[in-house]
Amino acid sequence: ISRLAAGPEHCRNLMIPALEMMLSASPVVDAVSLSGRPSLWTQCAAFLSCDLGGPYVCTGHGRTLLPDDVQEVGCVLATRLPHVLISVLYTLSRITYLEMLDGATFTSSSVVVEASLLPLLVSSLECQSDEAHHLALLALSHLACRAPVATLLAKDEDVLRIIHAIRRDSTWLALVQQAEDVLKLIHEGGASGVFSYDGMPVHSSHD
Repeated sequence: ISRLAAGPEHCRNLMIPALEMMLSASPVVDAVSLSGRPSLWTQCAAFLSCDLGGPYVCTGHGRTLLPDDVQEVGCVLATRLPHVLISVLYTLSRITYLEMLDGATFTSSSVVVEASLLPLLVSSLECQSDEAHHLALLALSHLACRAPVATLLAKDEDVLRIIHAIRRDSTWLALVQQAEDVLKLIHEGGASGVFSYDGMPVHSSHD
């Protein structure tokens, strides 16, 4: 395979050996996916060159969503690019899930609402990715366990329209069930159930 060229960011360039090892092990380095996604080599090169259309870099997050993270999360959600969204949607679903289990004071959930991230989170349900829908619905199921958030969602006709559309149109039964769960939480104004990463219910004493 061709060697990857270093880009303008030193931190990304540190990954060149690992990326080249991955490329050498891939049987389809130069193949474009059926959906039109660029080849693996092209995506690696775009990542290193900081191309805005390339894969997004994720530095990870701790157990809570800090104010300093808000701008980054908002920027990623605003892209509405499926392969970009999955990283931050996983972060949001994980943080809100751990917050429920820890019996925390819902600091991260409050940040999501106060920073106007909720509409961006909902808009990710309109991208063309079942995995993004799955993670977004998980995050919404955790957030909707709080009565104030459930009330906000219930007042938004677009939220209800989008989730109803997923329940009606999705061919993935797990997504249909997730959509029904979120709608139930919204209509009931929050509940004591909270759903984990895989969609299995986990008991929580908070509402």
